[in-house]
Amino acid sequence: MKKIRACAIIIKEDQVILLWRKINNNSYFVFPGGGKESNETLEEAVIREAFEETSIKVKIDRFLYKLIDENSEHNFYLCSYISGEPKLGTYNEHLETSENNQYKPMWKGIDEMSNLPILPLEVRDWFIKDYKNNFAGVPREETILINDRRKL
Repeated sequence: MKKIRACAIIIKEDQVILLWRKINNNSYFVFPGGGKESNETLEEAVIREAFEETSIKVKIDRFLYKLIDENSEHNFYLCSYISGEPKLGTYNEHLETSENNQYKPMWKGIDEMSNLPILPLEVRDWFIKDYKNNFAGVPREETILINDRRKL
């Protein structure tokens, strides 16, 4: 059975919050998100994961994207910032942090996203295009093979 993930694309004043990740010598960004628990909806998971990973409270505006691969279904929701300052919560990511495994939430300008290594690259590129077009082309859904995934 595929793992179901819920991810937040949080916007505030032409910025988006991203989670910087460093695993061993690899560093990249991801949108905040994680696994949906059995007792919650995707929307509840988005709000919970956004808070756990960024300490930011959000409101869901709309569903944007579904990206499916062999192992997971990734669901992305456009969210509005309500309150909070970006800092890692005291949940799993905080407990798993080490010299070789780091997490740091931060605001990044939407205009600089195309130059950032944001995974998945497909969603990064959809978002940049759709943001410019006021999200006229959403929702989007795509199934890809892991071997066909765009690499950094």
